[in-house]
Amino acid sequence: MSDFEKFSKLFNYEEETGKLFWKIGKNTGYEAGGLNKGYKETRVFGKLYKVHRIIWLLKTGTWPVNQIDHIDRVRDNNRFSNLRDVTNRENANNVSAHIDSTTGVVGVYLSANGKWYVQRRKKCLGTFVLLKDAIAAYDAAE
Repeated sequence: MSDFEKFSKLFNYEEETGKLFWKIGKNTGYEAGGLNKGYKETRVFGKLYKVHRIIWLLKTGTWPVNQIDHIDRVRDNNRFSNLRDVTNRENANNVSAHIDSTTGVVGVYLSANGKWYVQRRKKCLGTFVLLKDAIAAYDAAE
């Protein structure tokens, strides 16, 4: 029996909410998975699985080749339309600015000399007097 067949017997996937529900056992009808670092995880056959990977299997018939990226960056939004199978590099590009960011823009920082410093993949793209110019430089490098 394939993984797809095994997991299809265990779970129902609710497309509109992105939730996975148990089909069998004492938890029948209950949502599968608890939060761990923002991601939903559940134990199946003694092994811990990320719920978004199970959903990928149920929707495509195969396990994801790479990592699953949540397009909107919300780790427990497991609607299939919000998931994509991407490489580590592609996944790393879909990040948000740090919570203490002075700009709210990834890769743009206010330097000690009062200029905007732009960095992409650990490479300096320059310093700028105007924030809008710094953001434009980052976007151009993207």
